[in-house]
Amino acid sequence: MAVGREPGKARELRARVRLVSIVGGEAIREMKTAFRTGWSLAAALATGAALAPAMAQEQTPYDKINRAAAESPITPQPIRGGVSALFGSGGNIGVLTGPDGLFMVDDGIAVSQQKLEDALRSIGPGKINDVVDTHWHWDHTDGNGWVHKGGAAIIAARIQRSI
Repeated sequence: MAVGREPGKARELRARVRLVSIVGGEAIREMKTAFRTGWSLAAALATGAALAPAMAQEQTPYDKINRAAAESPITPQPIRGGVSALFGSGGNIGVLTGPDGLFMVDDGIAVSQQKLEDALRSIGPGKINDVVDTHWHWDHTDGNGWVHKGGAAIIAARIQRSI
């Protein structure tokens, strides 16, 4: 039996579609019309399936920043002595080179791992021993995973460790 001929079900589905209609465009209006005119549930779902790819293409700010970080170069800039800055990967990263290895202030976005490793090699030898996270934002701490797997200690405020 078509959904339009089942009053209880149709009313429930219309209520759900009204909630979704805040997001949608023409396809949502077509779904509403389908319920009012008694189309089958299959026809309404097919209309919704046609809308899904368009909605899936919308990107979150994280997607956009990750893509930009993956596409942009990492530029090392010597500051003074063993202190350098890495520009790119969503933000700036401080690096101190020394005889014991590297000390980093923030570690950027994980998608930039290979470029960050290349930039670090260009400023000096050694492995990353320590990283200080200045705060919990993902563009400063997303690299913690690969840096820690490489043996570095992550230094952060107690609240950052619980996030």
